[in-house]
Amino acid sequence: MGLVVILLAGVPWYLPEGTIGPLVFGFPLWMLVAVLFSVVLCGFLTWVLMRHWHLTDDDHPAEDGAHQDPRTNGELE
Repeated sequence: MGLVVILLAGVPWYLPEGTIGPLVFGFPLWMLVAVLFSVVLCGFLTWVLMRHWHLTDDDHPAEDGAHQDPRTNGELE
């Protein structure tokens, strides 16, 4: 849902066609809206990937950093 809101708000389709003004620091408002929401989108996607995308396999127990040799039935070397 957040992704849809950011994408819809980031494309200034809601401004009248051909709008150049108002200018903010010499840039058209629509350009600043697009750039701002691009940065917001990057932050949102970074948060989603860091927080909710787990690449570990849940079927296997987590390794504790020790190497297990399959030839010794899992015993440590």
